[in-house]
Amino acid sequence: MNISVMWPTLALTKLEKKTISLRNDVWHNPKASIELQARVINAEDTEDVTGQYIIFCHVFDDQVKLYGRVRFAVEEIIRICQDKNVLREYLESRKKEVITIMNTLLTRIMLQLPMAVNAK
Repeated sequence: MNISVMWPTLALTKLEKKTISLRNDVWHNPKASIELQARVINAEDTEDVTGQYIIFCHVFDDQVKLYGRVRFAVEEIIRICQDKNVLREYLESRKKEVITIMNTLLTRIMLQLPMAVNAK
């Protein structure tokens, strides 16, 4: 059996709440028979490691769009994050390891792209 669920997209960029509710914030129906609450993670929160990781991912996306999947983009991601005090201690102490892992991931993505295009 194939079950598909429609999940509405929430614009959370300026949300002040700490949690969101499926009933109240998504469906706007307090009588809905199912409830789910989720913690809202603020990407501006550099005190929280999760917030820092979200910022790291945004920097990653921006740099890959600018430079492509190359070593220079990886080094820029690390430099920018350190300048912004995002995951700074981790990146400073494991810079070489992070560069190796990121380069490996980017290489795998590059190798898989032609396969994905050919499969269509």
